[in-house]
Amino acid sequence: MKLPYNLHSIKRIHFYSALLIFLCFIPTVIFRVILAKSHHSDLGGVEQNVIYSIQKLIFNGDLYSDPANIPFTITQYSPFYHYLCGLIAFITGQDPGENIYQLYVIGRGLNIIINVLLAFTVYKIAFQRLGLSAALSAAIGLACFVCVFRQGFTVRPDSLMDFMIILSVYFFLGYLQKKVLNSQSVNLIIASFLSAAVIFAKQSGIQIPVILLGFLVFTGRWKDLIKSGLTFSVSFVALLGLMLLLYKDAFLKNVVGGVANGIDTSWFFLYVFGNGFKIKILIPAAIVLIITFYKWAIFKGDIITRFLAFCACGMFAFAGITVLKSGSNVAYFSPFFIISLLLFAWKLKNSNPVYQANFLLNIAFISYISGICILNVIYQYSEVKKTEIDGKEEVIRRESLAANVATFVKNQLKEDEYIFANLNDESILQTSYGRRGINNILFKNSLIPELDIFKSSNVKSGVLGYDLFRQTLLSGKAKFIIESTSVFTFKIIPDLPEIKKSNYHLFKEIDEYQIYRHNLYKAAE
Repeated sequence: MKLPYNLHSIKRIHFYSALLIFLCFIPTVIFRVILAKSHHSDLGGVEQNVIYSIQKLIFNGDLYSDPANIPFTITQYSPFYHYLCGLIAFITGQDPGENIYQLYVIGRGLNIIINVLLAFTVYKIAFQRLGLSAALSAAIGLACFVCVFRQGFTVRPDSLMDFMIILSVYFFLGYLQKKVLNSQSVNLIIASFLSAAVIFAKQSGIQIPVILLGFLVFTGRWKDLIKSGLTFSVSFVALLGLMLLLYKDAFLKNVVGGVANGIDTSWFFLYVFGNGFKIKILIPAAIVLIITFYKWAIFKGDIITRFLAFCACGMFAFAGITVLKSGSNVAYFSPFFIISLLLFAWKLKNSNPVYQANFLLNIAFISYISGICILNVIYQYSEVKKTEIDGKEEVIRRESLAANVATFVKNQLKEDEYIFANLNDESILQTSYGRRGINNILFKNSLIPELDIFKSSNVKSGVLGYDLFRQTLLSGKAKFIIESTSVFTFKIIPDLPEIKKSNYHLFKEIDEYQIYRHNLYKAAE
C-alpha cells in the first residue's frame, strides 16, 4: 500500500534523530571524562590487572614473563593497547610506582579517543561506503559512541580491538564496491593486514580474518582469497615472530594460557544475561536473522547485503561461544552490534521509500537507536552519580585505606621480598574490602598481582606455578599475606589456611585489613 510519504519525510526523521542522539553524545562525553578522572581503581573489567602490566612495561619492558616463575603474573591480552598506554606514559614522564593514578587517566582517556575514532569510522562506512544520508550516518556513528559497553572505556584493550575490526570492515567494503575498482586490491590488502594486526590488540580479534577469508570462500573469489590469505599470513607471522623475539615462549604462555578459562554457563547468566544484553544484543540478533534468511538474502542479495549479513552472523556466533567462558562479558558482542546497525540501515536504504512498511521500519529503526542511546545516558548518569557524587567519599576512603595498607607494607619490604594479597578484585559492583590497587602500589613485590585470573579457572595448573607458589609461602620469601575481614572464600591452593596458620602470625591490623607476617621474620627480631 502506497502512502503520501516520500524520501524527504524520511530524511527529516533522520535529521531529528541525529540531533537527538547528538544531545545524548554530549553528556556521554562529559560522563566518560568524569569517569576517566575517577579515583576508583576498578570501574569494570578488573582494570588493576592491565595497569599492572603497563607498570611492568614502563619499568623494564617486561610485558610478558613466565607465569610459572615468581612473580606469578599473566598479561592476558595482546600488546598493542599496553604499548600505546606505555608510550604516552613514557612521553609524559610517568613513574610506574608513583604515578599510578595518572596511568588510569591515560588508559581511560586513550579509550575515549579510540571511541571517537570508532564512531567516525562507523560514520564513514555509513556515508561513504553505504551511501546513507549524512544525518543517518551521523546518528549511527554517534550511537556507537554512546552505546559503548563499559569495558570499552575503562583501562582495557576492547576499544582498540573494536576500532581495528570496524576499520578492517571499512576497507573490505571498499574492496567490494565496483565504484572504487582501481583501488580494490589496495583496500583488500589493507583490510587483510588489519585483520592480522587486530589479533595483537586483543585475541578476540581472530574473528575478523576468519570472517573476511570465509566470505571470499563463500562467494568463490579464489584469486582474491589467495591475495588476502597471503597478506594475512605474512602480516601475522611477522608480528608473531616479533613478539616471540621479544618475549620468547612467555608470550604464548600469557596470551594463550592466560585466556584458557573454560566454559561456565552460570557465569553467563549471572554476569552477562542482563537487560543490556536483551535490548542491545537479542533484538538486533533477531532482525539480523530475518534479513539474512528472508528470501535467502545471504545467497541471493546484493554483495553488500551478503557481506554485512555474513559478517553480523559470524560475529554473533563467535561472541555467543566465547561469552560462555568464565570471566567473559557482554562487550564481546560490540562488533556485532555495530555491524547489525549498518545492516539494518543498508536494507532500509534499498527499499522503496513510498511504501508504508518502509516508512514504519524507518521509524522503528530510528526509535530503537534513539531509545538505546537515551537508556545508555540514563544508565551512565546513574553510574557516575553512584561513584562520583553519592559514593565519592566512600570510594576515596576505601582507596586511601588500601593505599595506607600498601604503603605500610612497602616500608617493611626489601627488594627480594614478596607479599601475597589474598583479596577479592572488588569491582564497582562489590562492597568487600578488596585489593583496590594494593598490588599496583607494590608492583615490584607482588607475588600474584592478578589473583582473579587464577580464580576464573581451574585449568591453568600447567601455566601457573602452583607448586612454586606453595614453596614461596613456606620458605618465607613471601614475607606478608594481606587479607580482609570481609569474606573471601577462594583458596588458590587447598591448604592455604593451614600454611598461613602454621607459618604466619598476625602482624598488623589496619581497619578492615589484616597483615600476616612469616614467622621467620619474627624469629629474627
